[in-house]
Amino acid sequence: MQLIEGQKGGKKKQHNPYEQPDNLLSTAKLKVLLALSEGEVQGDLTGQNIFIDNTPLINQDGSYNFTGVKWEFRNGSQPQDYIQGIPEISNELRANFVVKKDKPWVRSFSNLDLDAIRIKLSLPTHVQYKDNGDTVGTVTQYSIDLSTDGSAFETVVNGKFDGKTTSEYQRDHRINLPNAIDGWTIRVRRLTPDSKSSKLINAFGVSSYAEVIDSKMRYPNTALLYIELDASQFNGSVPKISCLLKGKAIPVPDNYDPINRTYLGVWTGGFKMAYTNNPAWIAHYLMRDEIAGMGLRIGSAMLDKWSIYQLGQYCDQMVSDGQGGKEPRFTCNEYIQSQEDAYTVLKDLVASFRGIIFWGNDQICLTADMPQDEPDFIYHPSNVIGDFAYSGGSYKNRYTSCLVSYSDPNNHYNDDVEPVWDHDLMRRYDVNVMKLTAIGCTSQAEAHRRGRWALLSNAKDGIVTFSVGLDGYIPLPARIIGIADPSRSGKENGGRIHEVAGRKITLDREVDYDAGDRLVINLPDGTAQSRTIKSISADKKTITVSANYKVEPAVGAVWCIDSDNIAIQYFRVTSISANGNGQFTITAIQHDPDKFKYIDEGIRIEPKPITVIPQSSVTTPKNIIISENSYISQGLSVASLNVTWDAVEGATNYVAQWRKDNSSWINIGHTNGTSFTIDGIYSGNYDVRVRAINTVDTSSSWGYSQSTNIKGKLGKPDKPVNFNATDNVVFGIDLNWLFPIGSGDTSHTEIQYSSHENEENVLSLTNVTYPSCNYSQTGLVVGQTFFYRARLVDKIGNVSDWTEWVRGISSTNTNDLTDHIFEEIKETDAWHSLIDSVDKTTISSIENAKSIIENALAIDTETRQRRLENGNLSAEIKETNSVLLTEKEATAIALKELNSKYGTVSSNLTELKQTTAEQNVATTKSIQSLTSKVGDVNSNLAELKQTTSEQNSAMAQSIQNITTQVGDVSTSISDVSKTVNNLDGKVSAQRTMKVEVDNKGQQYVAGMTMGVEQTSAGTQSNVIFLQDRFSIMNRAGGTPNVIFTTNGDQVIIKDTAIGNGSITNAKIGNVIQSDNFKEGVSGWQLSKNEGKLKAVNADISGKLKATSGELNNVIINENCSIRGTLNVNQIHGNILSAKMLKKIVTLDSENNNQYLMSVKGNGNWQTLCFVDDIDIAFYLKFKDVIKRFEFGDRKGVCFLFNNQYPFDINQNNSMKNLCVPIPPFENGSRIDISLIDNQGISGSIYLNFNINNLLLLMNNSEGFID
Repeated sequence: MQLIEGQKGGKKKQHNPYEQPDNLLSTAKLKVLLALSEGEVQGDLTGQNIFIDNTPLINQDGSYNFTGVKWEFRNGSQPQDYIQGIPEISNELRANFVVKKDKPWVRSFSNLDLDAIRIKLSLPTHVQYKDNGDTVGTVTQYSIDLSTDGSAFETVVNGKFDGKTTSEYQRDHRINLPNAIDGWTIRVRRLTPDSKSSKLINAFGVSSYAEVIDSKMRYPNTALLYIELDASQFNGSVPKISCLLKGKAIPVPDNYDPINRTYLGVWTGGFKMAYTNNPAWIAHYLMRDEIAGMGLRIGSAMLDKWSIYQLGQYCDQMVSDGQGGKEPRFTCNEYIQSQEDAYTVLKDLVASFRGIIFWGNDQICLTADMPQDEPDFIYHPSNVIGDFAYSGGSYKNRYTSCLVSYSDPNNHYNDDVEPVWDHDLMRRYDVNVMKLTAIGCTSQAEAHRRGRWALLSNAKDGIVTFSVGLDGYIPLPARIIGIADPSRSGKENGGRIHEVAGRKITLDREVDYDAGDRLVINLPDGTAQSRTIKSISADKKTITVSANYKVEPAVGAVWCIDSDNIAIQYFRVTSISANGNGQFTITAIQHDPDKFKYIDEGIRIEPKPITVIPQSSVTTPKNIIISENSYISQGLSVASLNVTWDAVEGATNYVAQWRKDNSSWINIGHTNGTSFTIDGIYSGNYDVRVRAINTVDTSSSWGYSQSTNIKGKLGKPDKPVNFNATDNVVFGIDLNWLFPIGSGDTSHTEIQYSSHENEENVLSLTNVTYPSCNYSQTGLVVGQTFFYRARLVDKIGNVSDWTEWVRGISSTNTNDLTDHIFEEIKETDAWHSLIDSVDKTTISSIENAKSIIENALAIDTETRQRRLENGNLSAEIKETNSVLLTEKEATAIALKELNSKYGTVSSNLTELKQTTAEQNVATTKSIQSLTSKVGDVNSNLAELKQTTSEQNSAMAQSIQNITTQVGDVSTSISDVSKTVNNLDGKVSAQRTMKVEVDNKGQQYVAGMTMGVEQTSAGTQSNVIFLQDRFSIMNRAGGTPNVIFTTNGDQVIIKDTAIGNGSITNAKIGNVIQSDNFKEGVSGWQLSKNEGKLKAVNADISGKLKATSGELNNVIINENCSIRGTLNVNQIHGNILSAKMLKKIVTLDSENNNQYLMSVKGNGNWQTLCFVDDIDIAFYLKFKDVIKRFEFGDRKGVCFLFNNQYPFDINQNNSMKNLCVPIPPFENGSRIDISLIDNQGISGSIYLNFNINNLLLLMNNSEGFID
């Protein structure tokens, strides 16, 4: 049986018609023209640096974040182009034309004043009805074409309507018109086929059109940004538009690199235009600019640009950015948007680098709070009327933390807050918050440094007020003064000078100070200067300083002594007021010279004490114990210093210091605990001192530990190895060294240098961070010599010994110097102008002009020509005047040609004048060419004058060339002048004159070029001569006289004076001598013919080799070996007599006492010395055979003196430098010296003394008798 299955059929689901919402809606355009800056700004602006509501216009990959955006940028130059359509004048006309596929809208325009045509398209309804009942949008494409002066149409707009609308939708298109002669034709075409169904409605037309004339407002010297936006993307509101670009170019020193923030060489006071955010140079610009600043009121003489130069360098110094890198100390990235009081703006601006500005001494004075080595002037009760009056600020104003507002570049330069606090201040004064706005600051680290400065400066709010006499004219506001007040210091530390004798200064009172302290004196030039004390006399009044003062101090001048144990007080002048009776009142605020290390590097320096008056309110720390500990690190034993002490009642913290082997104290800083540890110490004696500080910041006196010996690492850090300086580096000296084994804890290498091989005037060169082991000192002159030494400093401050001084000298190798200079010269345009040929320049320009005339399409040419021809004779005059217009270029040419010809003989004269204007380039040329030719003999004179100006550069040149040629021999004379000036900083000016001869391919050139331009070595001026022989002559007396000439590679000078010179090799024709030479009196002379050196005082430190001569009044300090014969008339001193003795003395069994020599007695002991060896030996004679035996250890051989006072000889086989004491005999008596064998010699044995020695008789000897 078969199973049959089935199911019921369902009802089909019904479709509900859908109508798409209208999405073609008429929108408004937002057009914004922003004035970004007064003056020309540096660089260009890209879409990535334009932000709309903090969103970049263009992403880094080039994609747009907004649709329908148009923008244009102008950098603010004088000749900048206007922005089309901003603003404009328009005349709108009705069209009401429906555009069909086969019926476009076409309209011609002949008004040449028009700049654009704005076409308004209208779309009444744009909808499609689908078969399923849905109502949706559709797509209709169109294009707009443009024809200029009857040329072919070019499509300028490809558009489409994509969407749905049931009400009229309108759209505008602005068609910018190019330059034209006759006019333009615009065509609107429909690309989508016309609808033939009532279900598709997509007809559109031209509703109206407007003829537009732009106002062409260029706004010169104003940087502009034009943006056109679709307002529908921003809900009808105006978005925030911002951009990131460099500011305007301002005057900066011409030796300043604003990118690398370096200053090359010595500034001569000149300026160049460049962008910089150095606040010191921005302040200088605002004070000198006549438009944006105060230039109409402030002249150059009213501004000290040299002090601003110092401030600019201080701002550019690199400091830590807190993230492992470096950044300038101060920058100013400020946007001044409104006009304000000049003093207010300048005051706020200079405050960005801790500066103040004021009027003084008929000048605007600009200074800043920055480190300086010594005070500008000092005061003491001896030059003050009355007493010093001290006061302080309220505790309520002692701020302990600071909130610094700055512009954060990571948050679109919106304001952010950097909190800064000081633990020591918070511990003492609790929390007291200061709010600070860092003007122009875009760095978090700089904001932090500004906060530190504000807190530390505010904490030192002590004020001093005092009256003075005419000294009040000397210090200016903001200057640093030193105050030596014995009533506060507790001891005499200042007064008046009693007497001056060079470096010896006699004071008016006794002082209790030590060598190494500093004597500060007010000098006659109105400044104070300090010098280190070298010694103090026993009466404690006369001080000898280590170096002279820059101006010799005057008797009666004020002095003070600044010491590490008791320092003078430093104050910054805030006001000076005249009292009307020849007196002045000075008010100053406390200045902390040690705060700058903490501000920039976070390093606290313990302030020096200013008083010896004991502080009894805090107990001195006691039981300070030093102990040693060690641990293993990376396989090495590391020693550490551990210090503990007892707590002091009432103390909130402690200050501890340590030192090794009585060296300088090293600060540990503040600690809340009662112990500290130092790792990696060296062996030595260690001392520690600690003082306690209470809640009101009162300190106890120092508590000292017992001096404790710590084993630690033995010795001290080893000094650098193989430290050497070069002598072959051009304009520099390279230093190289190696590190000793076990120097891994090195912090840096300290290097010093001096012009002498000693510590006189030694200067610190640099600290090279470990592990770098080389350094280059550059910018030296040829042959400059310095001596260098180095030492290693480890991470806890231990220092090695200094290396020996090494001598370095910048290269004097003429080959290296000339090669180096030549390589720099070859980079210059002046050099290329000297060696490159110029004879084809004018011909190519003329041929190019002819090509333009012949090949241009849109050209208007007028030609006039006259020509006569008869056989081989012809003469022609042709004038062509042409104007050419293209879409991108306009050119005018005036060409005149004169030609005469007779067979192969011809003469030609051509004159060309041409002007060309492109979008950003304008060029003007004037050329004249004269040519005469007979066969292969021809002559030519050509002259070119040209100027070219582009958007960012300008060039002008003049070329004149004279050429003659006969066969394959040619001669030429050329003169080229050219200047180039670019906004990117590259400028050059050059002039070249040269003559050339080309003889069958062999070229001879003589020429000169002068140029100033920028090269890799900086801005250089060069004068270069190229010749085989160069001579300078005069005609004194009517006869030409060569005074300077070159011949090949040689320079010949007849007579010259050289101030300082380096000579590798020199040949002297007659004599060379010093300018003060006077024989036997002064100076020196070296003669060629005699080969004789005459010197009154010759200091020879090296090897001296001579074969003859005389020595008078000579002292030999060290050993002297005489290998030949020394003939002496008389010798004084320890060696009084000398003689050469050659004698054989034999002692045998028959005669054991032999005479040797005689000397004179003088009543005292004398010494007789035998120089070198005495050969002594035993001999055995047996049956005519003699055998030698060594002397051995034989007793009994003696010297006898007048047969008494024996002196035994007990030596090995030979005696070297034997010295024999001679007993005292009566003065003038004869002393006979003999040899004797006291033990006797028997048999066939005898003893030989073979004497061939120089004998020296010493100790007040009267000499030898024979």
